[in-house]
Amino acid sequence: MHMRQDLIERFEREARTLAAVREEHLRNVVRWMYSTEELWSCWDLREKASDDNALPGPEGAFHAYGFDDSGRRIAVREFEWNSVLVRENERGPGSPAQGLRVPTTKVLREHLISYEGDWLKISVLQGGSLRSVHQLRFRDRLLLESESFGDQSYGRQLFEYEGRRKKRQRCFSHHERLDTEVHYGPHGEQTIFRVRRDGTLFQLGQPLPKGITTKRLKATIRERLLLLVPKVVETAKIDDPIYCVALGYDGEGNDILPPSIAIGVDSERSRWLREHGTEARNWLWNPAEFSHYETPDTQLHDDALEEACDLLNNHLAERGSLSSAAKLLVEVAAELNRVPWPDSVRTTEDFVVYSVDLELGTLRKSMKACLRPEMFADLTARRLL
Repeated sequence: MHMRQDLIERFEREARTLAAVREEHLRNVVRWMYSTEELWSCWDLREKASDDNALPGPEGAFHAYGFDDSGRRIAVREFEWNSVLVRENERGPGSPAQGLRVPTTKVLREHLISYEGDWLKISVLQGGSLRSVHQLRFRDRLLLESESFGDQSYGRQLFEYEGRRKKRQRCFSHHERLDTEVHYGPHGEQTIFRVRRDGTLFQLGQPLPKGITTKRLKATIRERLLLLVPKVVETAKIDDPIYCVALGYDGEGNDILPPSIAIGVDSERSRWLREHGTEARNWLWNPAEFSHYETPDTQLHDDALEEACDLLNNHLAERGSLSSAAKLLVEVAAELNRVPWPDSVRTTEDFVVYSVDLELGTLRKSMKACLRPEMFADLTARRLL
């Protein structure tokens, strides 16, 4: 039952006929229970609060549970709420003002649940759209397997137990490769490992091992990126001439390394220039706009790179500054602008490599540091920057 393609097809099928799917499913609800607290979770089958939190009707409810004629919960709703400030004189003398949540009757999120043997199938709806689909396998109320698809991403997890204590969690990526394991100690403590391509484990979040320096890690990252980035672009086999390659990173406090690779093609650039004129710069350098971004062809698969990046990210986070990681990507991009690229990669005459945070806050500064002065001046004169 754990077939990625099956889950994707289910998502597409339900998304196309969502109104009919929802109507047919809710037709099987024979009664509703309303509550101020979450009473039950479809993700682990646990009771979260007692029925003392149940309400006689929908007024004041944050949650609602729909039951079928067998007494099973087949629908779960969460209601939107407003924050209301209750002032001192409304709560009695000496009481400070306090923000309270007041629920509305508008549904924020809805879960449609069906049962097939040991499996639960869940569809999550929000804002009138299908957000994700899931299937979870339980035995004796222990979660053994879960799969999900949403936001164009697939994930699968397998769980192992010692008695009723969770012992190990194995996580498979969008490409169905086992890439992470979580090991649980006797008191629930977690140790997270990346699974190398040879099946061995590398512990994430560990301090720098003895003898490993930041200088050595940066040298490894630089060496691997200089080798891998052109290879990734080459193996993508893009027919269109390429005008840029971006080394993107999240500048909002998350790990900067490794970068995500985005490839800008000339046909997209021409279209943006036609459609947006001088405002096209907001599209030209934004990795999220590129069709060749976050695709299977643009992934950096390399154990040495991933492990060096994890050690350096963790070390820099402990010291509270990620700036040297961003600086490293600028240096790599600058060097990639100086070295010859594979003959099979078709590039435009103004082809550039640059690094940028995905919010584009560092774009101009980064471009100036990555590009030869004459190239930067040319792009600026053409009002492309």
